[in-house]
Order: sequence, then C-alpha cells, then structure tokens
Amino acid sequence: GGPPLASSRMRLDLWLRWCTQVGLDPLQVRRPHVEIWLRSLEDQNLASATRAAKFGVVHLFYKYAVVDEITDRDPTENVTRPKVHEGEQKRTWLPTLDSVALLDAAIKAGPREHVFVVLLGQMALRVGEMCALNTDSVRHNQGWRTIVFRGKGGDTFERVVPVQALRDLDRLIDGCTDMPLIRNTRGDRMDRAAADRLLHRLTRVAGITRPITPHGLRRSVATNMLAQGLPLRDVQLQLRHADPRMTMRYDQGKNSLGRAAVLPYASAQYGMLNAD
Repeated sequence: GGPPLASSRMRLDLWLRWCTQVGLDPLQVRRPHVEIWLRSLEDQNLASATRAAKFGVVHLFYKYAVVDEITDRDPTENVTRPKVHEGEQKRTWLPTLDSVALLDAAIKAGPREHVFVVLLGQMALRVGEMCALNTDSVRHNQGWRTIVFRGKGGDTFERVVPVQALRDLDRLIDGCTDMPLIRNTRGDRMDRAAADRLLHRLTRVAGITRPITPHGLRRSVATNMLAQGLPLRDVQLQLRHADPRMTMRYDQGKNSLGRAAVLPYASAQYGMLNAD
C-alpha cells in the first residue's frame, strides 16, 4: 500500500511551492496556515480523496521533521483530515473471472509469474512483504508448505501455499538457499516498481482492461472470498486485519444486489415449502 514515492514527492513539492507563494517558511508554519491551505484546495473543487492524499504527505513530512528534531512542532497534528467519501475512493480490484484470467496468464508465463500471482492474488500478501521473501521463507509445517514472513509492525506470520502452486514454487527455488524468492529480470530482489510492471504485463496478456495494482490484488482476495461465502472471520485472518471492519472496507462487492442476504434466505424457505 501507500502512494508511490514519485507521487509523494510531487505532493510535497506542491505544498512547499504554496508556502513560498504566500511567504511562509515551511518550518515556521502553524496550524491556521495548514487549515487555510486545505480551504484553498477545497476552493479548487478537488475531490476529498485528492485533498486527503495531499494532506497525508504533508502530515508525514512534519511528523518525521519532529522525529529528526528539524522542528519542535507538527502544525498538522490537530488539523482535521479531509473526510474521504467512499464513492470517491478509486480502489482497484479484480472480480473472480478476471482473477482467473490473470492466474492463467501467470501459469503460462512461468514459475516466477505463477508464484507472484499466488502470493499477491491468493495468499493476500502485501507487495512489500512479497518482495522481502527469501527462498528460506518457504517451510514445512504439519504436512503443509508454508510461507513465513514479517508483516506490518514487524509481526511474523505463516500462511499455507495452495497445493496447485507447489511445483512452480519448487522450480522457482531450484535448490537455492538464502536467495530472494521473487527476482526481477536481472536476478536481483524484486522491488515495488518491478512488481507493478510485471503485473501490468500479465494483465495485458490476460486481456484485462480494468486498472489494477499489486495492492488491488489483496483487495480482490477479500472481495472474492466473501462473494464465495467464506466466513468474514476466516477472510479477516487471511488478510491479517485486527478489525473486521477493515476487511469489510476491502470488500468491493458488498453493495452488489446479487449478494443480498434475502436471496439465499428466501430460496431456502421456498425450497422447504416446495418440499412439502
């Protein structure tokens, strides 16, 4: 997750440029100045999601400026973050048929591509977690092949690898120890930018036209698991969310009329009626 570094730099540059235009030293900014800046963004009719993203970068700038003792105050600390309306959030994800098409393209492309899609699009690892994996991250436990990795906050997690991916996982490891598991075309550890490029190549081959990001595959896992009727608790555990409300936020199909609870409930009742 998180905005790309280039986008963050651009947003921070816009803030610094605004400070220069109004004659402010960025390190002497106070809370009212930040609120005036936010109102200026609102006057430009920018979407709330755009304003929130710009504010987020500025907030991080001052947070770390305080940590590094460049300044002794964070002027954004008590500023209300722009509320993002759910309808404005551009969350990428793939429905089940597109996910299957992506998996098919990955299998045909080779072991690296297959394991790449399984890690992100079935096991729901974050892209940074996937990039950090080594060949010795693959373990045996209770008769299963698993991946052990560090998640957010430094906690260690273990997740089962789908059996259908084991042959290509072994081909990818190829007897190597202490090597990056997912490597770029030069054989070095894959980074986020290379992961994004690989995903876009696979989506083109698969004929997928909707936009998708590596984190969007994680969102797709939650959406499609819930659409298939898996319990919310199981999906929450797979995605490692502390709060089930976060898992529900990932569910892009929750407003689908085809998933209305009344449909299976009514079908069951009519089925019992007809059985009589």
